[in-house]
Amino acid sequence: MDGDRASDTGAAEASQSGRPTRRRAETRRRLLAAAFESFAERGFYGSTVEDICERAGFTRGAFYSNFSTKEELFYDLYSERTGRLINILEVMINSGDAVTAVARKQESGQEGADIFAEAIELFLSVQPDDRQWYLINTEFTLYAVRNPEAAAALAARRRQVRARIAELLTRGLTEVGRTLTCDLEVFTRAVFALHEGSLEQSYLEHDEVPVGHLERQLLPVLLAAL
Repeated sequence: MDGDRASDTGAAEASQSGRPTRRRAETRRRLLAAAFESFAERGFYGSTVEDICERAGFTRGAFYSNFSTKEELFYDLYSERTGRLINILEVMINSGDAVTAVARKQESGQEGADIFAEAIELFLSVQPDDRQWYLINTEFTLYAVRNPEAAAALAARRRQVRARIAELLTRGLTEVGRTLTCDLEVFTRAVFALHEGSLEQSYLEHDEVPVGHLERQLLPVLLAAL
């Protein structure tokens, strides 16, 4: 295919120049989009390199000039998705909306969970309800639990995400004169556990637990208590 030859040329250009070319970047983008579709539809186990390439309009040569394994492709998807989450948090902190909401409640004399409720609502309001990504991420996590090498790679990426979110959370709390009384790493892990467990229940029992319901009920209480 012309697309395959173009992507292979792009890979060669990138290796010679030391940076990705525009053509190579487009090839990777199309492969990532195709992998997302395939993983969501067929699962990580059920998806093949051939299927991903067919969806993207390339052959195996184009795939292997950009990724060495399906796992590497998933890690790029993971970085892309978690990067969006961090960007949302950063925009909220930088804009001051969430901080202002907390400060306004404090100035009005409110206490406890009410102080943080509006800030949590602001964050949840800009979070996408992405069932497909939940399926992909959950299945790969199960795969990683069974494969030590994948587990180590995924855990390292999760640590990076938690560290960045912890940094932004600390900055936001500092701006309203608050500090956590528990270990920051423990708190961040607890928030992740709540969010992931909440999603599982929401997709299984949507009528009883709408997406974001448990976070709205518990995160303000957790922040107020700690």
